[in-house]
This record gives sequence, C-alpha cells and structure tokens, in this order.
Amino acid sequence: VTSEEVPKGYCYGFDGFAHRWDVEEESPITWSPAHLEVGDTVGVLVTPDGVLQLLVNGYLEAQTLKGLPQDAIFFPTVELMGNTVAVSMRPGLPPPKVIMPPPPPGSDAAPQVQPPPAAGVGSAPAPAS
Repeated sequence: VTSEEVPKGYCYGFDGFAHRWDVEEESPITWSPAHLEVGDTVGVLVTPDGVLQLLVNGYLEAQTLKGLPQDAIFFPTVELMGNTVAVSMRPGLPPPKVIMPPPPPGSDAAPQVQPPPAAGVGSAPAPAS
C-alpha cells in the first residue's frame, strides 16, 4: 500500500511533495527525505487549528497541509522513499517544541521556538536511522 492509497491520509515526503487524500494533485514542499541522515528525527504534529506540521530534528520543514479535521480519524504519514534502513516509532511522547527554520545567511535574527500545542494534540516524532 502506498500513502496515496491510505483512506483519509495526509502525507509529506515524495522527494519534495505533500499529499492529502481529498486532493488529486500533490503540493510541492522544500523538504525531501533524500536529505535525511542517520540519527535524524522525523515527526508530524497536528496543531489545534488543523495544520499538519513536518518536523525534522525539531525544525519546522513544512506546514502546507491545512484544514485537517479535529473531530475525525485521519492518518498523517511521512513517505521516506527508500531513504532509510530502519525506523523506530516512539508513541506516547509529548509534543515537541517547534523550532522555526534558521534565518537566511547574513541575518542577525535567531531561530524562534514555538511552544508545543496543548496536551493530547499531535503525534510523537519517529527517528529515522
């Protein structure tokens, strides 16, 4: 089964794309699983306002999938496209703090950190190794 075949599925990956079950076309994103390295932590987090965030090592890499239902069952995933040897699931972890992407080179601004959403919202990251 591919992620496109998952009923009510929302997915990041595909060498730089996001997919949602109710839209035929994929949306481009700047992140690709081809950039993962051993020990990287990859996770998805659903915010209270229904945005699926993709986190890599705590950094926000994508948040293109929006309007996720708060009162329904759905299946967020990350497609790693053969770029991993092993994956460890870590269910039950509290939502992480989200670090915004670093500022462009030459900027004096420091990366910003968002607090985690309210308890019980979101899913735990799974390390890719």
